[in-house]
Amino acid sequence: MQRQTSLYRRLLDREYSWLHIMLLALVLRLGLLVMLGNEPLVSDSLYYHESAINWVETGQIDTYWPPGLPAYEALWVWVLGKSEILARLAMLPWFFWLCRHFYQIAYRLHSRPAANMGLLILTFYPAFIHQSVEPLSYLPAAAILLATFGQMLAYLEERKRGRIWRIGLLIGLLILFRPSAAIFLLAMPPLILLRRRKFLPGFGLLLYAVLTVAPWVWLASSQSGRFVAINDANSRNFYLGNNAWTPSYKTWYYGSHWTAHPDIAAGFRAELQAVEALPPAEQGSAYARLAWADIGARPGPFALRTAARVRTLLAFDSFAGARLRWSGHAWAPAGYALLCVEAAFYLLVVLSLLGFWFSELRRELSGGTQAIMAGFLLLFALPYWFSFSHPTYHLPLLPLMLLPASVMLQQVWAVRELPELRPRQSIWFWVAVLALVAIQVEWIIQMLLIRP
Repeated sequence: MQRQTSLYRRLLDREYSWLHIMLLALVLRLGLLVMLGNEPLVSDSLYYHESAINWVETGQIDTYWPPGLPAYEALWVWVLGKSEILARLAMLPWFFWLCRHFYQIAYRLHSRPAANMGLLILTFYPAFIHQSVEPLSYLPAAAILLATFGQMLAYLEERKRGRIWRIGLLIGLLILFRPSAAIFLLAMPPLILLRRRKFLPGFGLLLYAVLTVAPWVWLASSQSGRFVAINDANSRNFYLGNNAWTPSYKTWYYGSHWTAHPDIAAGFRAELQAVEALPPAEQGSAYARLAWADIGARPGPFALRTAARVRTLLAFDSFAGARLRWSGHAWAPAGYALLCVEAAFYLLVVLSLLGFWFSELRRELSGGTQAIMAGFLLLFALPYWFSFSHPTYHLPLLPLMLLPASVMLQQVWAVRELPELRPRQSIWFWVAVLALVAIQVEWIIQMLLIRP
């Protein structure tokens, strides 16, 4: 017991424990960076990188992809060069910015041990290791979303006007990386109005967010000769997740398998090609009309797809393990082991979150803080319930989920026993656990045995 207490204090409850954890995180990520080196980027990582290079070399922008990551990468390309290893290195600052905000928020809301416990999870979580050196938009979105949450909490507590422009700027940045986050513009001003009974702060937040996004919209619209609302992929993605050929479970399938793929039905390919033959200014509305027409004509399949989208968003991470398994790398056979580690970390976070919510530990965080946290989680997830969904998309939600989970985990380590469930809550805890397990089993079966 004494040895465990000493380890707990050394790792979690010393002033500079965070620094030791971050140094370890840096070593892990630099090691992976060296292993990957200048190996070719693939899929979305490649498209983002090519967009950034093209922007720097020709001045031409790509309006299909969300602009946040290409713009950020373009800055690195302009200053340092366009090699793959530099594109991967560019992601490291986002991870450490995320960790900085996590530590500050968790320390303020609860304690140093809870903050350091969360840093340990972020350090070893495979998805966060992988995406710290993979140019994708999920890690930046996670950092920005968490920073926005922290600023909102601070504003509601301190009521300082200086927080409003920061929140607006962060929401604008989040929209540039993940345009679906525009839903926050509908929810945040009313939240401030309800909590502060003031209209102007909410309006100011909206104004700052719009001013952050407006320069890109002006640039994209000017260069393309038509109005571009952030990027062109949004209406297309809505259509890909809602058409007569969309799989009932793997709703993301046509987002990752393009029209030339042999698995795509001839009728679906023809419909896509018909839309793509239209002028660019008309394609977005055409995609939206087709999607809404299918939803209206077949509400039953839409409801089934939506339920599947909710479940897949709650399934365990598999991106890093799957990429390794089918990479052709010498370590590819270890991909299955990595998938198991990914599942273990995800379940550790979610089960700890459930344990926190259904136990007396819930009193450790204020009800208002938990309500805002739940609102942030719901708002970010909501657009994926209606477009298409995949476990990878929940990565920006994990740091928010980890805040209460870390309180639970450090408490279990400190006292070496699980907290008691609240009266009349135990049945709902086990219902939630069984539902979570069923979602993971379904995910495994669907991925291994069932074609779309």
